[in-house]
Order: sequence, then structure tokens, then C-alpha cells
Amino acid sequence: MSPPFYRDRSADAARTDSLLDSLRSEANRRSKMLLLRGGSGSHSMPSARLKINRFTVMAMLQAARARSLGLTQESAYSWGLNRAIFYAAAKRGFRSGSSSEPGKSSTPKEASPTRELYRLGDDEAYRDLRADTLLFTIGDRDQKPEDFDQKIITRFGSKESFEAAWKEAMKIVDGYDPATLQSRTRFYQEVYRPRRDVLSERWAQEYGTAPTTR
Repeated sequence: MSPPFYRDRSADAARTDSLLDSLRSEANRRSKMLLLRGGSGSHSMPSARLKINRFTVMAMLQAARARSLGLTQESAYSWGLNRAIFYAAAKRGFRSGSSSEPGKSSTPKEASPTRELYRLGDDEAYRDLRADTLLFTIGDRDQKPEDFDQKIITRFGSKESFEAAWKEAMKIVDGYDPATLQSRTRFYQEVYRPRRDVLSERWAQEYGTAPTTR
């Protein structure tokens, strides 16, 4: 059974953009609170390394999936982070207490001349037409390789640790036939879902901090 937020993908894209705006506003609010608590000057609070969690696993396996299906490393990183953000925003939205089904409470946005749908198998995400390379975008923000570095790679503590986890992710997806990788439903159900907690817990123990299910 496919994840519920794929039943109306064009409407979900508009709804996800709205969710991401809310998430960014909350993140900005919390950042300001931390700055106020930490004070100014030399007493500012140090930033903690992000934890390895399901978000990390989704980004890694989606990036490995895209790489296996022929995207360049940079584009694969962009795809992986884009899909991880999408799933996280959708999950946050569907647990927020909304009484309406996805796609029923929002109207799809007009097609933008700066982006178009890109299909990877039967999966899809918006690509930025202004970018010199294939980059994906969600919430009016591109997911660039440096964003993948900041939001995913740094969770592993070192480049060597990330490379070890990346090699494992590639080995996992390479063990599946192209038909499975091209199907968003089969990839989610057969590749990601059975491993999301196993990998997050083991990678956290080996390379990072304690895992969370966020």
C-alpha cells in the first residue's frame, strides 16, 4: 500500500510547500530563542551535531537510489534530501490534527516557469530550471549538494564515517532490480521501511549520536 500522501501528488506538492513555510517559521522562532538564551558575543551557545535518525536514512537511501538509476552524485544528493524533506513535512502535517484528507484542503499552485516536474521511475519531484545542473526544489528552496553535506553528511561525524555508510547504502539499493527502484511504492515498502530503524540505530551507534525517530 502506497504512503497516503502520494494519492494526489500535485495537490500534495502545494500542501507541502505550505507545511514547509510553517516549519521554517518555527525553526526561525526557535533559533531566535536560542540566541536570546545564549546571549551575545563569546557566550553564544555552541551548535550540536544533528542526530542520525529516520530522516537521515531516507535521505541516504533515496540518494543511493537516484545514483543507482543514473543521476550524478550531486543530483542524487539533491534528490535524496528533497525526498527526505517531503516525507518529513508530510508526516508532520498529517499528525498535526488536520481533519481533511491530503489534497482536499488546498488548491494546486499554478505551474511555475522556474520549475517543472522531474520523474524518476514513477516517482517525481520539482526540478529548478534556473540551476546549471539537475537540482530539486521544495518549499521554494533548492536542495544543493552543500545542503546535503550540512544536513546529512555532518551527522556522521567524519567524511570517512559517511563514506562507509554511503557504501552500505549503495550496496543495499544495488541488491534490488531496477523495477523496484523505479517504483516509489516498492522502494518505500521493500527498501526503506524494513531498514529505517535498523540503520538509524546502528549508524548512530557506529558513527553518530543517539538515534531518534523524527
